[in-house]
This record gives sequence, C-alpha cells and structure tokens, in this order.
Amino acid sequence: MSGPDIHVDLHLVLLRDGSILMGERRNVEFGAGQYHVPAGHLEADETIIDGIIREAAEETSIVLAPSDLDLAYVMHFRGASDRLSLFFTASNWTGEIETREPDKCAGWQWLKLAALPANIVPYARQAIADLTSGKRIGLFGWPVDEPIPYMARTRAYYRALGYDEPYRWAHFADAPFAPLGKKLRECRIGLVTTAVPYDPARGEQGPGAPYNAAAKFHRVYAHSIEGAPDVRISHVTYDRTHTTAEDSSSWFPLAQLKRAAAERRIGSLSPRFYGAPTTRSQRSTLERDAPDILAAMRADGVDAAVLVPNCPICHQTIALIARQLEAAGIPTVIMGAARDIVEHAGVPRFLFSDFPLGNAAGKPRDAASQAATLDLALHVLESATAPRTTVQSPQRWSDDSGWKRDFDNIETLNETDLARLRAEHERHRAIASANRTK
Repeated sequence: MSGPDIHVDLHLVLLRDGSILMGERRNVEFGAGQYHVPAGHLEADETIIDGIIREAAEETSIVLAPSDLDLAYVMHFRGASDRLSLFFTASNWTGEIETREPDKCAGWQWLKLAALPANIVPYARQAIADLTSGKRIGLFGWPVDEPIPYMARTRAYYRALGYDEPYRWAHFADAPFAPLGKKLRECRIGLVTTAVPYDPARGEQGPGAPYNAAAKFHRVYAHSIEGAPDVRISHVTYDRTHTTAEDSSSWFPLAQLKRAAAERRIGSLSPRFYGAPTTRSQRSTLERDAPDILAAMRADGVDAAVLVPNCPICHQTIALIARQLEAAGIPTVIMGAARDIVEHAGVPRFLFSDFPLGNAAGKPRDAASQAATLDLALHVLESATAPRTTVQSPQRWSDDSGWKRDFDNIETLNETDLARLRAEHERHRAIASANRTK
C-alpha cells in the first residue's frame, strides 16, 4: 500500500493585545477577497522551521529566530488534495511589519479576535478558533461520523408502507466538470433552489407546517433577487423532527450570496434565482427542467451556479441539473445534506453539511454558521480540480448525533404508525397529481 500524498502548508499566527495579524488576499486563485494569516508552502529540502522563517520574511519583512517559534496547531485538511497545515505562533520578532507582496495582499492589519470579519479563508477561521480556545490539533473537510444512509433508509421506509417496487436512484459512472473560466471575483453567480415562493392560497406553509403537497410546483420558475424573497419548503420532505424551517437562510443562501458580492468575493449575482421542481421522474428533470434552468441562466449571463436541495429527491434533482449545467460549461457547487444521493448520481463539486435535511445552507438563526457554509462552498467551487470533489463542512449540528436515528426509520414505527403514514402518502400523491394536471 502506498502512503498518502500530503502537501505541507506553513502559517504564522501573530497575536497582540487581543488582535491577530491578517491580510486580505487579492489577485490570487485561492481565497481572493478573504482574509488570511501569512502563509505559504514548504519547499523541497527545507525544514518546517526554516520554511516559516522564510515565509515571514518574504511576506511581512519581520525576522524570526527558531527560539521564538511554537508549533501551536496542526490541521489535517481534506480538500482537492490532502494537506497538513501547520500554524506557528511567535513570542517575539524583530523588524517592522511591511506588505512585501502588494500584488497578493491588500495590506496587513491587526484585527480584533472578538470581531473578526466574515470573509476569512474558511479553514483559517476554524484554525484560529481552535487555536485560541486551546486546541492543538484539528480536521477540516473530513467526515466526523457516519452520515444518514438516505437511499437505504427511504427504500426500507416505503417497503414498510407497502410499496414493493424499490425506487432506482440516479447513478452515473462519470461526472462532467467545467473549470471556472475566470476568477471567482469576476463571476456572475446563479442560485438554484427547490424552495417555492410563498402563495397564501396554497394552505399552511409556515415554520413547522406539515408536509403540504398543494404547495408543490411543477415547472421551473425564475424570480427576482430584489428585496428578501419569501420562499418556503413545506412542499418537500425535510427533517421536521429536529428543525422547523423557521429561518429560510438555512436553506436559501441569497442573503449570504449578496454579502459575498458586496465583499467582492464574487463578481455579482444573477438578477434572478431559479426554482427546480422536485420530481421522482429523472426523465422530466433531464429533458425539461434542467434545459429550462440552463436557458434562463444563459439569458442572465450566469458564469457559475450554487445549487441547494432540501429533501432526498431534491438532492437527486439538483444533482442531475448540476450535471447538465457542467456539461454545458457552467461550473457548479451543490450545498447539500444527503451525501449518498448526491455522490451516487455523480457530480462535479459538493459541499456536504451533516445537518438535518432543510439546513444545507447553515444552522437556523446562526449567521456565522451560514456565512461559513457559503464561504466554504465558494472555496470548493474555485479550488476543485476534478469531478467528484466532495468536501465535508467541519460544523456539527450538535454534540449528540442521535438526531440521525429518526428520519424515515421504520424501527421507530409501529403498525398503527405505518398504516397512518400510508394513508397520508396516498392522500398527498392524489393532491400532487391533481395539481400537476391543472
């Protein structure tokens, strides 16, 4: 067995009076428009001590002695490649801090640790939080425990309800891949969602509403991004046990994308976002809905797309649309919570958040979680070098992973429950079928 191919990155963490030295990156492929500490790669035939001393001099002009340095934090980073990221602190240095690479850094600043900006390179944000809380080692982009097996779970669930013919989930051996044709800060980004604009004529759709088949939509729509569009997900099967859909920003990252545009992390947003109907018919998605979204994006001059599903079937729908967009030359990244479904279909880029369904854009009522999730998705969009790139968010829903036990788990249901669920399912199918023919 061959060993892993691991790249070593060196980072300098300078702390002073509750502040940290960081600079905004610019004119670079990775992390443009985001703050980062002084950092670089370990060179051949160089010790890590010599390497960090060299990087400090090249980027900031300061002089470090080996005795001033402490290896304070180590991160094993899983992304497009495996990286060992070493973070050094320095108790002392000589010389004045200067911006030695103004073409790559807008200028070094002392930023208050208690009020750091949102636009920080995602793995550096985690490292700083860990290091300043006393942790010495961490992981980024690696699975931390087993995700819910949604395909197997739903197959067993519907069999228990009396539907013997198992659903065939979309699966492709290959995956298309379109590289970014320009820097991310120059790209117009389009947002695809499986949520639907609120229509009060279609019944209960508010936070905690039960599944509402009457609110389903059956054709692609395009809606203005102006203001704060009111979109709902009562028409899909998200996790109603452990979340209530009270905060649309946890499944609809429009506000965070507007932030990214304001901070010049991305060039601009498409003037419209795009609604993808959730359907079990893969043929409808491939032959009708994906082409409709592609046509709308081309009309709006979209350069790349962020796609956010909610329910299990939503994840398949979004995966199929992402594949078609990539094949047409539009790079994509999916922000999702059903890893097995998306990877089974085969997609170019996928940010997996191990959260209950309906929270793929971050935790509800947690702007920091939502910002970090979107920033990491944009990082995956710009840094992936090959298809089937999956990065797992380091965020955890809670310290207790017991929430994963409940979704469509027949072991928690008795015969009375199954009979009631079968009747409800048939009723919802009839409503959706009637709406589809209108």
